[in-house]
Amino acid sequence: MKEWEEARDAEEAEFEENDDEKPNLDNMKEAKAEEIKAICEADENNLETLKTKLTEEWKAVEVLELDTSKISAEFVHIKLLDMLKNHIKYRKDLVERAQAIPVKPEEVKVYEESYTYKQSKFGINSPISPFNPMKTKQFTVLYRERLYFPSDKDEQDAFIAEPSKYVLGVETIPLDIKIQPRVVVQGLPKSGKSQLCQRIQAATGAVHLQMEELIEGFVDKESSFADKVSYKLKIQGRDLDDLLLVQLIQKRVEMADCASKGWVLEGFPHTRAQAILMAKKSLLPSNVIMLNIPLEQVYQRTAPLQNEEFGCDRTILKRRLDYAAKNMPAMVYFFQKFYHNVTSIDGLKSKWFLEDVAVRAISNNLRAKMEFARDYQHVG
Repeated sequence: MKEWEEARDAEEAEFEENDDEKPNLDNMKEAKAEEIKAICEADENNLETLKTKLTEEWKAVEVLELDTSKISAEFVHIKLLDMLKNHIKYRKDLVERAQAIPVKPEEVKVYEESYTYKQSKFGINSPISPFNPMKTKQFTVLYRERLYFPSDKDEQDAFIAEPSKYVLGVETIPLDIKIQPRVVVQGLPKSGKSQLCQRIQAATGAVHLQMEELIEGFVDKESSFADKVSYKLKIQGRDLDDLLLVQLIQKRVEMADCASKGWVLEGFPHTRAQAILMAKKSLLPSNVIMLNIPLEQVYQRTAPLQNEEFGCDRTILKRRLDYAAKNMPAMVYFFQKFYHNVTSIDGLKSKWFLEDVAVRAISNNLRAKMEFARDYQHVG
């Protein structure tokens, strides 16, 4: 029986070996490999076509690319989660984000003059930091037919990523109340007042005012007030009294640039009487920045200029310092006691430190005023 089974198996093996219809495994593998290769190439072409349409023609969605040829499936999963992190984090605003479009600065005016698009409920203020004293249209965003004006590129990116977060259910301040920086910068001679005023102007857009320029600007103007100033200076040869100086400032801050951007006044008032006059004329500063430096530093900074600048002459400088020592403490005390708006800064610090402290104080003051205006509106 065993011999018969062996003979049968040998006969069947010989028959299969000589069978013309027997499948060729190597040929089958080669054919299948070619088929799979053709499918992969077709898929790659289709994906490339889809990518071109999405990114260049339709501009519909962002395409994320990941080379998976040399990494494991688990690592591919980790990499994909990392690449999709922002999309998952901001998935709530997926549809809203598609409607937030950055606008080029030169195109803003076209949108504003159209009948379709208008400024948002925030007006010219930033929807993220409405208390920021710097108002700009350089980073405008168009969202749901409304124009929003973030303060910088970071705010623009944040707004585009989550527009509903900064718009829906967010209360704004009354737009009919103009809250602009009104700053006084005071200190001893050569304490850095001019430089700080210039940096505040650059950071907030406020108009830098200097008393010498104000007086020169009004002397030759054609108006009854200018005639009064000119008469006192040129004909009588007398200094302007405190009331006339304050009226001079009042006339200047009523001009369009100061009314729309705010102002930063350098080196005035000097005395408590001048400060009281400013308050009575509704020229109360929102912030008084005091730059403190030692007397030794004043003499050191003015030493190279004592033969070049009249105010740096040692005799004149001594009188200026005596006058400041007599009057400035009372002026500062007046503002701090009744209005609590004085910020004292070490004038020996760097210019960046001075600017940072000053602008932060201005921003905090504007923020408090805006929040009060908003809350008072609801009470009313």
